[in-house]
Amino acid sequence: MAETWQAEGIVTLPAQTLGQEIIGHDFESVLSSVKDVYGHINLADQKDKAKELHRFASQMDKGDLVIAPWEEVLLVGTVDSEAYVGDFHGNKLCRTVDWHPEAVPNADLPDPLPRLLGEPGGIVDVTEALLAIDTWRKRPTTSSGENPGTSGGGTLKPRLDVVPQLKNASDELAEKLHVERHDLQEMIDLLRTRRQIVLYGPPGTGKTFIGKHLARYLAGTEHAEHVQIVQFHPSYSYEDFFEGFRPSAPANGQVGFDLQPGPLRRLAKLASQPGNEDKPFFLLIDEMNRGNLAKVFGELYFLLEYRKDSIRLQYSPDEDFTLPPNLFIIGTMNTADRSIAMVDAAIRRRFAFVELHPQDGIVKDVLGRFLSANGRPALAADLLDALNEELGSDKRDLAVGPSYLMKEDALDATGLRRVWKYELLPLLEEYHFGELDREQVHERFSLDALLLAMGRSLDELQVTNDLDAD
Repeated sequence: MAETWQAEGIVTLPAQTLGQEIIGHDFESVLSSVKDVYGHINLADQKDKAKELHRFASQMDKGDLVIAPWEEVLLVGTVDSEAYVGDFHGNKLCRTVDWHPEAVPNADLPDPLPRLLGEPGGIVDVTEALLAIDTWRKRPTTSSGENPGTSGGGTLKPRLDVVPQLKNASDELAEKLHVERHDLQEMIDLLRTRRQIVLYGPPGTGKTFIGKHLARYLAGTEHAEHVQIVQFHPSYSYEDFFEGFRPSAPANGQVGFDLQPGPLRRLAKLASQPGNEDKPFFLLIDEMNRGNLAKVFGELYFLLEYRKDSIRLQYSPDEDFTLPPNLFIIGTMNTADRSIAMVDAAIRRRFAFVELHPQDGIVKDVLGRFLSANGRPALAADLLDALNEELGSDKRDLAVGPSYLMKEDALDATGLRRVWKYELLPLLEEYHFGELDREQVHERFSLDALLLAMGRSLDELQVTNDLDAD
């Protein structure tokens, strides 16, 4: 019908005996009419036909772009009218269209348009690709009268820069997090290429703190709704994370159930809205390895690896869902809570893993930088190093992170002793349960034992306190 559509300035759709009764009506009404006319086909095909008719008769609107694949090009036009009943070569439903005289070559189309055009059905909603193709709305200036796609015709250029460009790490961010800028930049580079990373390490290494601030920095502080935080736990499920049925308000004394979106589905919807395609959105998953990952992610495992594809959902089987390219995921995993080795290969393949360990890499000198920035001596940082050395390499996943001592109440001698007694020693007792009794843990890891082994004294902190008081 391509040449007919262009000659007549229309776009049409077969509808057999259906006509005015489906124009402007909701999907359920259209489906009811389809069942009356197409009773000879199965229910799934009836739904597909109703979806096609509903999109043409009600969801399309004046001013919308319409794209029609024809040979090696795409015809592009702008819808000029509401739907009406006509008769063009057996096609009953019609809309007038202002077809552009230039076409778009099928090769090298911007994402996600190739995937959307490949979806089944006669009419596909490509709103998800609007940012990439919105420049096609503008009428070309050429007056060529040749058919689109011929040697005399021109081409419309799509936008190819629809994936958001994450900004680089700044010195201000590095100073705020007390880490090196190049380490933050490496995380950003991983997000650019993989879109999904996991920060893993022992407790107190700042995994959530760094992940949260990095996401907010990249999203922009003015877009707080672009960053969502969830925490996994053993009873967390797919229904909590993506979508599931929830009790609704009682009606006529009966409690019903409605399909409700979870945080991932809500964020994906927000990221896919027209105008948001070039803005980054972040989902921070805290304590990621505490959940049953296969149960929580379900069929979304596939989309984590194949972002350009879509899948049918277990609770929405009639809908194609895709993870938008501007949605990034940052997970955190505590190696003391559950060994990182327990994480299955499917998740390992889909995420880049960044280690945060108090004795290596990104957070090795965080406490020292924090103390220096606050004008404090390095005693607490030296004590932490000594403690982790005493724990030994066989307890690498159980090392103590710097955040325990990066508190205002841990900067003086009294506060440091309190944190050591009520936070660190109980943690170390748990680590050595069945190996050392309580007395042995205190004898080996107490603050006084480590100070004695180091030949140091808390008087170093007291001198600073006296100077502050003066």
